[in-house]
Amino acid sequence: MRNPLRSLLLLAALALLALVVHDYLGSRTAAGRDSTQAVPTLPEDLSAQSQSWRLAQTIGDSTRMEVSADDFIQGADGLTTDLSGVVLKIIRIRAGSLDRVESDAMRMLADGSLYSDGETLITLGIPADGGTGRPVEVATSGVTFRPSANSASTNRRVAYRFADGAGSSLGAAYDADTGVLQMTSEVRLARFGQAPAEPSAVIRAGNLLYAEEGARIQLAGHARIEQGAGWLECDSGEVLMSNGRVRRVDGVNARGGESVGDRRTEFSAPRLEAEFAIDGELARSRGSGGARFASIEAGQRIEVKADSVDLHYEAEVRSSSSASSSRLRRVQARGAAQASLHPSDGGTVSMIESESMLLVLRPGGEQIERVETPGRGTLHQLARGADAPARTLVAGSIRMVYGPAGNLERLAARNGAQLVQRPADQASPELRSWSDSLDAQFDPDTAEIAELRQAGKFGFEEGLRRGGADSARFDLDGGVLELEGNASVTGAGGNLLAFQIVLARASGRVDAAGGVTGFLIREPDISGQSGTMGMFAGQQPVFLAAGAMVSDPENQTLEYRNGARLWQGRNRVDADSILIDQASNSIEARDGVEAAWIADDENGSDSDPLSIVRSGLMRYDAQTGLARFEGAVDFRRQGMRVLADELRTALGTDGGDAGRRAVAAGSVRIADPPDGTGHRAFGDRAEFDVAESEVILVGQPARILMPDGTESEGASLTYRISGDRLLVLGQGEERAYTYRPASR
Repeated sequence: MRNPLRSLLLLAALALLALVVHDYLGSRTAAGRDSTQAVPTLPEDLSAQSQSWRLAQTIGDSTRMEVSADDFIQGADGLTTDLSGVVLKIIRIRAGSLDRVESDAMRMLADGSLYSDGETLITLGIPADGGTGRPVEVATSGVTFRPSANSASTNRRVAYRFADGAGSSLGAAYDADTGVLQMTSEVRLARFGQAPAEPSAVIRAGNLLYAEEGARIQLAGHARIEQGAGWLECDSGEVLMSNGRVRRVDGVNARGGESVGDRRTEFSAPRLEAEFAIDGELARSRGSGGARFASIEAGQRIEVKADSVDLHYEAEVRSSSSASSSRLRRVQARGAAQASLHPSDGGTVSMIESESMLLVLRPGGEQIERVETPGRGTLHQLARGADAPARTLVAGSIRMVYGPAGNLERLAARNGAQLVQRPADQASPELRSWSDSLDAQFDPDTAEIAELRQAGKFGFEEGLRRGGADSARFDLDGGVLELEGNASVTGAGGNLLAFQIVLARASGRVDAAGGVTGFLIREPDISGQSGTMGMFAGQQPVFLAAGAMVSDPENQTLEYRNGARLWQGRNRVDADSILIDQASNSIEARDGVEAAWIADDENGSDSDPLSIVRSGLMRYDAQTGLARFEGAVDFRRQGMRVLADELRTALGTDGGDAGRRAVAAGSVRIADPPDGTGHRAFGDRAEFDVAESEVILVGQPARILMPDGTESEGASLTYRISGDRLLVLGQGEERAYTYRPASR
């Protein structure tokens, strides 16, 4: 991004032009001001003709000015005098040079003014000792010299030639008393490059005004400056000079730019201010009143708009044999600032808005290095591909870092960040997230976000799903959201809390670890029928706790591991692992299983007794309300304990028989009460009807032992417990035998 304003340096030539007219029209040296007329007039009473006329003006012993003519003729009216072959020399003693004015003919009027209608040639800076120098030549015609007013003017074409440039204007006027030079119209100045690599420069303007006091040059009537591939235009402008160099330029309705190879820069502003360093290189420029700056290189486009835009330059030495050149290093925008950055490879377009922002270019000023907003900013990232998301980021401050290839590499947001990600699929919900800080890494090949981290009071919303954590990491390529530290996710199906939650947003899979808690809500039956409530009633929340959890929507399963519990009211299931199959509406618990429920879910109260089962495995069908326990089953209910290999029971039915009926099988052992002080029973299979206090025991044989030593046995025994009495019956044709111990 080469300096687009460097061509303004050629304005230093204007100072030289001012000195040209100043020297040959005004004669404003300290000695020259001692005379009231630059050229003395002939006596008014002389009417004559003479050849080889000469007049010299001296101060002390020094000759300051000489006027000579090959011939002169004074008119009969005595008011005009015509001179021919006129040569005027102004000697600069201190400078060791002289200026020479030549005209084939001049007319001296009665008021003392001189008029040269024909070609007039002015040569300035001729070495007085005859040595070589770099004189300046000015050629024009129709010049009126007014010695009494120390002024001169012409409305004809004026041509200027310097050692390193040339120029012209249509009309010029100079007032030596005020030190003001005006080039009336059609101003054109050119400065030729001195070094092989230095391009020539051209200034065009409708009008040019130079004031010696303050060394100010004013351009008007649409001025244009061109140097090499750079150009600058303005409706009007002012240039401040110092020691022959441009120090400051102010332009009105300015615009400009540069084109070098595939690099192009453009700028515009209602008001332009440019400041130059001591070495003449551009140091800073400011556009205000609604400024615009743009750079295009190798397909990458940067555009900045703001109330004011400051361009800061740094000197760069090309080689030991060439001069330094200023390169754009920083772009600072203030007041409703906007910047758009278009990558070269068709990736994501970034548009950033802030009250102020800073763009820093790499050394050499050819590619963007970083963008910063010191205050609150908004970043829009527009997708270039059909399958790429669009994003909007709002933060207290934003910093964007670009790689050598011109693609965005890192993004950081601080002091509160809010991010909205809109998927390419319009049917999919937006992902909104917020946090204290945000950091993103971009893939150098695709220019898309490879990893996104947010930290400090993180929260998010996506459709019906929302959540939060201390920090979060997005893997946008895989669509994964990782929450860490006080993580939570809430959706239509319930709520989940854990130290860490990993959410696969596309599939809906959730992995949680570390103190997992939450609750589940069963979705309403779309048929409108209540159905079987089972162990856990209808749409009431079922609470959960576990060491880890996996929710797999594809298989419609919820798995809780490392010590799990599900509960609703007093009904609960504890196990090392619990698997909920939502497709079959079933629960499977393994290892260290303990299930507890009250007898009647619908009418139960806190005073109702609990049924408790411990086992190695539990399979529960919530649709039918039936549960099956396997592996070292230990069942306790209302003062009775049953040990068996297997137990089946209804944990919840429409009839309210939850836990009131059960079947135990395999090495059945019954104790009532559980401490073994009451009766005990043994068999292969037992059926329980708790409501009727009835047990049907089958075995080879089935046996019942009473505390007093009485023993009953049979293939099938039915016994009822009523108060302190125990009634034992045979089943059908089966007989029951009772043995009583001999009395002592």
